[in-house]
Amino acid sequence: MTKQQQHQQQNVILTRRFMLLLVVGVVVSWNNGPMQVDAFTTTTTTTTPLFTTRRTAGTATTTTTTTTTTLRLPSRTMSRSTTIDASSSSSSSSSSSSSSSSSSSNTTPPLQPKKDSSSPSYWRSRRQQQQQQRQRQPQTAQQQTLQYAIVENNKKLERLAKDEGRLQDAHNLVLSLDAQKKDRISYHTVMREWQNCKDPTVDIFSKLQELVMDMEQESLLRQQQQQEKSNNGNTTTTASTSSTTTTNPVLDISPNQITFAIWMNSCGSSGSSSSSTQEGSEEIIQQTRHVMDCARKRGIVPNLVTMNTALKTIANKDAPRAESMLHAMRDAAKAAMINANGDNDDNGVVSNDNEMNNDNEKQPPQQQVIKEEHCILPDAISYGTVIDAYAKSKRPDAATYASQIFQLMIQDHTEWNPDSKPNVECYNSVLKGWALRPVKGSAQKAMNILLAMEKAYHAGNSTVAPNVITYSTVMNAWKFQKAIQAVEEVFTKCQNMYSKFGVQEAKPNSFVYGILLDTWIHNTKSENHMERAEEILRNMYNVWIESGREKDLEPNTILVTNVLDGWSKSSFQSGMGGERAQALFEWMLEKYQQDDALSMKPTDRTFAAVAKAWARSHSAQKATKARAVLDQMDQLQQDGVIDHKPNVFLYASVLNACAFTKDEAEKPNAIRIASATFRQAIERSCANNVIYANFLAVARNLLPPGAQRSKFVTTIFERCCQDGQTCDVVLKHLVGACDEWEQLLPPDAVSVLTGSIIPERLPREWRRNVSQRKNNFNQRRRRQ
Repeated sequence: MTKQQQHQQQNVILTRRFMLLLVVGVVVSWNNGPMQVDAFTTTTTTTTPLFTTRRTAGTATTTTTTTTTTLRLPSRTMSRSTTIDASSSSSSSSSSSSSSSSSSSNTTPPLQPKKDSSSPSYWRSRRQQQQQQRQRQPQTAQQQTLQYAIVENNKKLERLAKDEGRLQDAHNLVLSLDAQKKDRISYHTVMREWQNCKDPTVDIFSKLQELVMDMEQESLLRQQQQQEKSNNGNTTTTASTSSTTTTNPVLDISPNQITFAIWMNSCGSSGSSSSSTQEGSEEIIQQTRHVMDCARKRGIVPNLVTMNTALKTIANKDAPRAESMLHAMRDAAKAAMINANGDNDDNGVVSNDNEMNNDNEKQPPQQQVIKEEHCILPDAISYGTVIDAYAKSKRPDAATYASQIFQLMIQDHTEWNPDSKPNVECYNSVLKGWALRPVKGSAQKAMNILLAMEKAYHAGNSTVAPNVITYSTVMNAWKFQKAIQAVEEVFTKCQNMYSKFGVQEAKPNSFVYGILLDTWIHNTKSENHMERAEEILRNMYNVWIESGREKDLEPNTILVTNVLDGWSKSSFQSGMGGERAQALFEWMLEKYQQDDALSMKPTDRTFAAVAKAWARSHSAQKATKARAVLDQMDQLQQDGVIDHKPNVFLYASVLNACAFTKDEAEKPNAIRIASATFRQAIERSCANNVIYANFLAVARNLLPPGAQRSKFVTTIFERCCQDGQTCDVVLKHLVGACDEWEQLLPPDAVSVLTGSIIPERLPREWRRNVSQRKNNFNQRRRRQ
């Protein structure tokens, strides 16, 4: 056997010994617990024999193989080192050992000396290790048990809190739980549900205050328990145990920034009736200050999120107070920056151009100064909160104040505050302030802001790119001014910003199309305004189909019904509203049934709009057409195509179409249709004062005067009085349809001087089911 074969056999033997050692370690770890591997390194360095054709003095073959394995088991550390050296000459052995040491110095740790198992110190150290291990294992299991209990309790609290009427039970449960079986999430779950509570009789602020106080008490109790545990037992054991327990974030229950932010959001939700008055505003401010003082006493310094929450809470009730708070934040932050950097600028104002352009610094110097001075630099959300509060307020000069805050925001960003850079939300708040006040010049100011935003975007400022909310707000401003061309111009700008410049946020949606449709529908001065409205609706449907039926662009039933209602109102002028409304309705029904346009499902209001368009049209067969709409709705409801049943407005429209039929040949048919419709309304409990009034109008307009009509009207009026549906319009048609109307009323209900009806003297049972109106029949008679 050659020397090379001998070396290969030795390598195989060493590999087998290593594998046997590994198997033994796994078996021991399986019996004693999981094995921890601190260092596991195996290094085998072999120098192969040197074979040369020329026999040279001093040349020999050397082989060195070293294998080191370190396994850390639960009870002991096992180390084994095996070294096999072959005889070699000095020259070759030194070269091979130097190469092996250089290759293994960076990967193999130094060999540990073998411990003497016969010495007492060896066994003493092993017993200490085993004792520490037995103490650590029960504590880890206890922590896992507590954590599992906390998770289960949080799930139970969430179920109780979200269950209607069980929020108080969840509140009581979190207070009664043991301190070791709840955490911050337990309290925050109940606090958030109290914050969303809409019950005006509940004092939400006090409920959250009770939870915060309980968190503080439970936290102190837990600290005392941990301190008592740390004072018992060995110093080493307790030190390790206390460090493991106190640093566990799951068991931390003390109030933090999120706790006080949720509490602050509840300010003003106390259920008091004076929350909208001046006293309510003072109460909100006092509550906000109380929350901030409690946070400071516990060492929690308010940060920017907390201050913005306080701003929002106050701004919802009192915009001027929120503005004062914003100015206080500005002044404190600016004074801190001037005091710290006064030598850098002659005017005491620091230029922030370098800091704005330097993205490598993690924290600008201004932020550090403000943090040291306990001042908070207001950001865009701080300014935007106040701007939005003014925009939503009912003050007549609210838009002016919102614009002033916006200009101050721009000025601060230019001079000293890099965080106050205006974004698109701030622009939209200013636009909303002008759009909600339809005064002269407000729409043009909103338009100027939009043009400034587009100019800034084209100049490279992508943060102020107008979105769909921007364009819809400006369109609403022009709609209030009835400027149809301006609305069309803004709509075109919105389309171009999306299609030409690729701003996805500016993609027109159904809300934008709704504003455009509503503007054209109410533009009665234009002759073809309804044709343009219907064209926009059909184009919207085509765009929706081409876009792959996107949800935001989906035409809905409300838009189609508004166009149908517009055709009904235009029937007085053109007389063709019935035909156009019927055609649009058939198109809508076709798209719903065949193209699966589920959002265009007809409702009872849709059918009523079509019948109303027929009733106001100039068609001679208006009564027949309106009744056909009613019959079609009944059939579709029976077939399960639609869910709604005919309502009062649909019956009233059919009766109205019958009452104003002008064609003499169609009047008998209109009377039959009116009688059948009135009978059906009575059977379906849809007969109200409008139904009775329209049916009396049918008798007045279609029946010839005489005893037969008087008898017919008397029967209808008596039924109306029994149902408690006698109103001013019913009395008006009664006077016009019956010559003996005075005999149907109490004697004192008719004025002797004027001969008019006094509704206040009628029996209450006659009008018990009629909703009160501002103007009664006598008031209209006096104006005439």
